[in-house]
Amino acid sequence: MPSEAPSQSAENPIWSLEKLKDRIIALFSASTLDDATKNMWCDDAKGMYYRVMSADAIAGSGDPDAVRGWLHGASSRFEKVASELRALRQDGEELETELRQTFATCHRMIASRIPDIPTPATAPSRVIRNSAEDYILPCSVCGKKAVAVHPAGSEEKILKGIICAGITRAIGIDVQHRDKIFVWLENGDLAAFHHFMEIDEDVDGGVDAYCPNCDKIYCRTHYNVIEQFDDGFYDCAYGTCPQGHRRKIDD
Repeated sequence: MPSEAPSQSAENPIWSLEKLKDRIIALFSASTLDDATKNMWCDDAKGMYYRVMSADAIAGSGDPDAVRGWLHGASSRFEKVASELRALRQDGEELETELRQTFATCHRMIASRIPDIPTPATAPSRVIRNSAEDYILPCSVCGKKAVAVHPAGSEEKILKGIICAGITRAIGIDVQHRDKIFVWLENGDLAAFHHFMEIDEDVDGGVDAYCPNCDKIYCRTHYNVIEQFDDGFYDCAYGTCPQGHRRKIDD
């Protein structure tokens, strides 16, 4: 976490966010919620603020991917806090409106100091084959890894079979499907793999990093992933690709 507090000026959006965070915590603490929920929601507000602080501290001089990581985390926690404020009706909704404006200003300020993700000189490969049963699906814009497909290894504690790890979640697929999955990947048939995941495996969102309209894969940044929460609990995630195609990628 950053060691220095933000400049104490109303013109500094992060200072404004800190003051707003304190008011949100005061509202949560004064509510009729049970103590466990109060503590959890207050921690969410603190977590949102400190993630913004961390992103701001390294923006412009630190690893751009690390800054994006902190901003992604801050955005997720922001959506969680916003849902908690809505649950408190009028008082919470008024603070939510103020929070949306303040957080958006902080996000824009930090994002403006992050270098753009370099675009490769040549178009990224559609599928990268590391071995007969180990594939990477890179982002079609920047080439960063978006999806990994491989058999479960010793490091897998819960998921078994063929692992499909995307931008929002990892799924374990029964090994009986391994042959057709690896044939699809070998042939670059992402539409068939997505259809299998969504329809046959009944996975909401199918391959989460895949845009059916574009027939392309996008990383979390280029799919512009937004998570949604209901009373502080994760509900779903939406992705909007660079061409403006929006869909629910996780539920």
